[in-house]
Amino acid sequence: MAIDKQVTSGGGGRWRSAPRLLLILLLLPCSCSWFRGAAIPVWHDSYPATVAPAKGLVVLFPGIGDRPGDFLRHGFVEQIQSVNPSLDVVAVDAQLAYYVRGLLSERVHQDIVKPRMASYEHVWLVGISLGGLGAMSYAADYPHVVDGVVLLAPFLGAEDVLEQVRAAGGVRSWTAPTVGRFEDPMRQLSYAAWTWARLVAERADQTPVVYLGYGAADGFAKAHALLAEALPVSHIRLGSGGHDWTTWTTLFKQLASVALRDVGSKPRALRLD
Repeated sequence: MAIDKQVTSGGGGRWRSAPRLLLILLLLPCSCSWFRGAAIPVWHDSYPATVAPAKGLVVLFPGIGDRPGDFLRHGFVEQIQSVNPSLDVVAVDAQLAYYVRGLLSERVHQDIVKPRMASYEHVWLVGISLGGLGAMSYAADYPHVVDGVVLLAPFLGAEDVLEQVRAAGGVRSWTAPTVGRFEDPMRQLSYAAWTWARLVAERADQTPVVYLGYGAADGFAKAHALLAEALPVSHIRLGSGGHDWTTWTTLFKQLASVALRDVGSKPRALRLD
């Protein structure tokens, strides 16, 4: 397997549990010194398709504390290219700083997706934990680009944001409140993600196609179930584990074979606008 490494990927997983992730995100306003390293261009690891020519691109968004190389170590790249060897794979070093500074979608598009768009029409996203929020954010910002999204235990916002969605009767009837320019950036991303999810639910005949996997013992499982209400039952996989790589790897094996096998074999579908 050829690897184009633009970052030396260290180990990750320091903050995998749901409670720890939530604690970090709640502390964002008073932890500005943490958020350095939003390199421009964004660092990433590239894994070219094993069968040329490449017919599509899969962009991987890691969770908080994880690195691009974790996708390789946990078999995600191999799983994707065994299911569909004509897919290029790029794992993004999506550090927390990109989220906090509102740079993630722009940098992923300018540094990774846009330069490659002439090579193929089909773009898919895979996001884990906080990376799920990142994938949803990118899909919301560039709806004309994305064909499909695979979300594994995505972080979907603080409890008060989720309660707003529940109180409205679910995502289909929820409307994002007006937020000021100085609103917490993670809250802005959460509102944007749920607004995008509502649009996906309303336009089921258009792309992106969305798949969701999560563990029943995940600390964010109630939030995931809320998102699942907006998706076809056939697009959801529920495992028995928690918020960890073991669970995500098992679920991704199930979802990749369904979601990615035929990417590139069909004409480009109508996309959300």
